[in-house]
Amino acid sequence: MREKSRKTAIEAILSSIMKKYKPNELPCLTEQYETWLQQRPLDGVKIFDATPLFHNTLSKFIPLLAGGAELTVGIHDRFNHDPEIAALLKKIGIPVAYNDFYGSDEDIVLDCAAIHSQKSPAYGFVELTRSGEHVFARSEKPCISVDRSVIKYFEDSLGTADGLMRALENLNIPVAGKKIVLFGYGKVGSGIAHRLIRENASLTVVEDLRQIVPVGAARWIDFRQKELLEIAASKADIIITSTGVPGIICKNYNSKIFTESSALLINMGAEDEFGECIKATRALNQKYPLNFMLSEPTRLRYLDATFALHNESALILLDNPTPEPGLHKTSDKIESRLIWQTLEKSIIREEAAAFLNRHQQKNMEAFKNVQPAD
Repeated sequence: MREKSRKTAIEAILSSIMKKYKPNELPCLTEQYETWLQQRPLDGVKIFDATPLFHNTLSKFIPLLAGGAELTVGIHDRFNHDPEIAALLKKIGIPVAYNDFYGSDEDIVLDCAAIHSQKSPAYGFVELTRSGEHVFARSEKPCISVDRSVIKYFEDSLGTADGLMRALENLNIPVAGKKIVLFGYGKVGSGIAHRLIRENASLTVVEDLRQIVPVGAARWIDFRQKELLEIAASKADIIITSTGVPGIICKNYNSKIFTESSALLINMGAEDEFGECIKATRALNQKYPLNFMLSEPTRLRYLDATFALHNESALILLDNPTPEPGLHKTSDKIESRLIWQTLEKSIIREEAAAFLNRHQQKNMEAFKNVQPAD
């Protein structure tokens, strides 16, 4: 991309972003942009960015372009995207690749859910979600996992729960007093659980109780207790999946439990966690994550630090061009700096600080106020 075209593209995206967002909604990306504009750490590096494309995703591209990257944006049929944003990118000269799953023209692929794992970038991948980790664990290329960070909780735990509640409100579906069964208590599930309890839902969490310590005011069922699970599902008003495992329901349970239940079915995983035995029409939003029905599935305030970490992890690959294949954790030093920026400057600083406090204390609250399953 010629420098004049690059400058024009940056100005167009900045104008679009600043019309909608306040500076305290993207402090990490703003500082990254200002730093990279001077340092140009990605000068000439071919970056393929497959982050789900919505208006707030534009903010992620500003530092990449300012840093000198030759950027291509990937969209595909497996995730929703905003066609108006794709059209805007093409208009300002940024290539948009549709269903481009193969090839080796890129230096680095910033992927999401390992959708583009068949590509062969020169330096490797940076994966955004847990859903892609099992694929990249077997990869012949190195992959930095952003999901293996505390920062990802800001998006997955706080932001996804916020998106779910906004989507339910859009559909006029109340949760107060409703019986809700939630599969999964990881980054996404724990945030959803915390929010549903705050909203006075009657919550049952299904998890592998060998792997986690039950906490809080929910009822708990081990995922192997199928009789208890069937009873809970039959009485549920809403059933939500948030395990990070594609097809987990069909692989482990009788589909009739879910198809014959009167409960609303909601998938909150990056991929279809119900599986092929349950038709798309049976679940809200065709089994896509429910917050993806919104124009802004996760608000930028929750994505800011994650987007910045996804971008900056590319520098780890450039600085160490021959790491071992497979998964690698991102840099603690980079993550600590982004957390500090969030706590100092972000609109979610109080919410993030409260989460970090809960995160540190969770093991000390083992079995406190836990209601055993009937």
